[in-house]
Amino acid sequence: MAVVDRDGPFSEFKPDGAFVSVELADGRQFAGILVVFPNRIAAMDGCDVLPFEPSEIVRAFQTHQDLHRRSSSSWTYWI
Repeated sequence: MAVVDRDGPFSEFKPDGAFVSVELADGRQFAGILVVFPNRIAAMDGCDVLPFEPSEIVRAFQTHQDLHRRSSSSWTYWI
């Protein structure tokens, strides 16, 4: 929640849902993460499980691609 509060607000593609990218403490970056507000990671493009721990996130941001991304029925949703 602290990352969302600090780095947001994010542009929503639908009410209470936004796609973001994140940077982890080790410098790796991941894109295509569906965040459902206020603080839930609901899905990630191409992943059946989240490939990192949420506690590793040091920054969340939106790229041009995030702002134009849409989910599909092939995604695995965790909530």
